Amino acid sequence: MEVLFHERLNLLIQLSAASSSEFAGSINESKSQISKYLHDKGKPGYETLVSILQKFPDLNGRWLLLGEKPVFLRDLTTNKTTDELIKASHRKLISMIEGLMSHHEDAEKELTELIIKHRQTEKELAILKKAFHQYKQMFVEST
Repeated sequence: MEVLFHERLNLLIQLSAASSSEFAGSINESKSQISKYLHDKGKPGYETLVSILQKFPDLNGRWLLLGEKPVFLRDLTTNKTTDELIKASHRKLISMIEGLMSHHEDAEKELTELIIKHRQTEKELAILKKAFHQYKQMFVEST
């Protein structure tokens, strides 16, 4: 399956661990223009492509333009900029996982509270049902 330009650009931005706004600023492009590229509403011109390749010297221009692998020209461990990108992406991923875990713990606590409330409600309903039957026996059935 072919990966389209806007998908490759999005991947590059993710690898850079920057927001699209930060990425736009780093290549002297407007946020709105980058947004257009990311939503497949246009393609960057020569100057923008040159800025991207200057910002990421290890990036394979053929991958960016045509989708031809590899993404990076040199071995990833030999390029300081690429290593920094990988480390930043790793930190971002860890942060996202920690956030998911935190939300999971919160959701688990809420679920436990709901189960407890449900059990209390069931007990209250059982008491009300018993009281209703007693009332029915005393007042309705006895008359």
